[in-house]
Amino acid sequence: MNYKTQKQNLLNRIEKLMQYSEIDEKINSHLNSLKEEIINDLQFNVLCTGEFSAGKSTFINRFFIKKDVLPTKATETTAKLTFIKYSNNEKIVIHYMNKKEEIINEVNEGILEEYLAKDGNKIKEVDYVEVFINSEVLKEGIAIIDSPGLNAPENERVNLTNEFIPKTDAVLYLMTALQAWKGSEKEFLENKILNKEDLDKIFFLINYWDVLDEGEGKDVLEYVKDEMLKSLEVVERDLGEVSVPPIIPISAKTGYNFDKLEEELINYLSSKKGIDILNQKIEKFENLKKKIIKLIDKKIELNKKDKITLKQELEEIQKELKALKIKAKEYKKSLYSKVENIVHKWLFNIESLYKEFAHNIISKLQRTNVKLDELESTIKKIVINQSNYLQKRLNIINRKFFRELEELAEEEKAKLDLEEYFIKKESSNIYDLEKELKTEIKRSKVIDYLPEISTTIGVGTAATSLFIGIASTGILLTSLPIIGGGVWFYFKKQQKLLEKSKENLEEVIESFIEEKISELYSKKEDIIDSIIDNIKNEILQTYEVKEKEYKKILEKNNKDEIEKLKKLKKEIEKI
Repeated sequence: MNYKTQKQNLLNRIEKLMQYSEIDEKINSHLNSLKEEIINDLQFNVLCTGEFSAGKSTFINRFFIKKDVLPTKATETTAKLTFIKYSNNEKIVIHYMNKKEEIINEVNEGILEEYLAKDGNKIKEVDYVEVFINSEVLKEGIAIIDSPGLNAPENERVNLTNEFIPKTDAVLYLMTALQAWKGSEKEFLENKILNKEDLDKIFFLINYWDVLDEGEGKDVLEYVKDEMLKSLEVVERDLGEVSVPPIIPISAKTGYNFDKLEEELINYLSSKKGIDILNQKIEKFENLKKKIIKLIDKKIELNKKDKITLKQELEEIQKELKALKIKAKEYKKSLYSKVENIVHKWLFNIESLYKEFAHNIISKLQRTNVKLDELESTIKKIVINQSNYLQKRLNIINRKFFRELEELAEEEKAKLDLEEYFIKKESSNIYDLEKELKTEIKRSKVIDYLPEISTTIGVGTAATSLFIGIASTGILLTSLPIIGGGVWFYFKKQQKLLEKSKENLEEVIESFIEEKISELYSKKEDIIDSIIDNIKNEILQTYEVKEKEYKKILEKNNKDEIEKLKKLKKEIEKI
């Protein structure tokens, strides 16, 4: 079964399981949350770049959208970053420099030309544009980033395109067959690719193949391969041995080789990211199904009890709930040392990672014989490269942290016989929170990567509620975003100090890192308090759910209910 079929099969199974929401009112919200995760986590961001004369917009229209949407003409038509995404409701969202947004509930070339083309009427006011299109290709989970041409005169726009490369899942670099492998392609490969991972994701597409005859095409392909190998020799001086990116001749006009490109692109995306994440979602679905079956078993067990026993157990539950509310302070104190130990390990691991990050930057700069006038660009290149490594390590540290917190919360519930009485609730605002954090980081000009919150947590819902509690302390703005962008802006502030001597560099880096570590530890008590409050509140909520369940059983005919539950269990096991 291929990736596409597996994904659809999982979505179909989710739809079937949603028919059994009568078992627990939270099932559908949980399944909807999983569907949302599949859409968000299995979205592939594909950057289309190259010179503005390479036919990028025409290619995107024909290959991805399957109709003419983006403006195409001889002059530059994509002077702003454009994000093209799937939606049933087609619309354009204009994001202005002043942070305001405008929604246009119609999508056509004429409207987009006003906002995107270099000579458009409103181009100077626009920051970036989102286009939402009902396209079968995009529906499969592909989002397109259409970038300004790399030969654009404005360096700021070219730099913005280059900074997006580490954040994408694949890069389609278009060049024209009429002038293949010019200076911009050489510059891009030799100076803009900072690590092997970025090189591995690039597909070089030679457009306008339809204008060449067979002999000319063969000559162009051989020339591009030879020149690329020369450039790769330069790249290998910094990155070590690298693989040769695919070179695919295409024609945006006729659709030549589109089938081959689609096959190679989908295979690459699914192998590098899709299959692993899809398997995680399948496993999550299976675990949810097991929990639902376990819940049914618990309901059957309760329904087998006589009314007198049920009433006695209900009274005991109500007493425990009342006692816990009265002794909330004492309960919080009993949790303190356990939570403090988990938080301390987390902070220590982040501190160690930050110091390693600083050491790596200093070591690389010390080994680099760079002039003072080249120091700024060299620092930026090294910081971005190191940030990719930091991002992965930080993901691992945070996943482990939230997993330990969830295990503690579940351990506390198990002590009180609370762990199997309800389907744990997913947070409905987890993606909103992620969006708010990204907006805050963008506002503060920290330009680097913010790990996906849902991926970072990667565990159950206790961790989700704990995450939201911790986020309220503001700590995530310090600990989750990659600090590479912060390092870079700190360097910019210290430019005068750096201009005097390269020797001051170590002082600047270490000062920044110490500042960030100090910020982390200053939040320690707030984090601990927030976690303990969330665990306490979750246990109180679970008691209330258990109380409600007992009351419901006491009102029903137990024999009929048992038969109904057994039937439901068999049906769910087949899904």
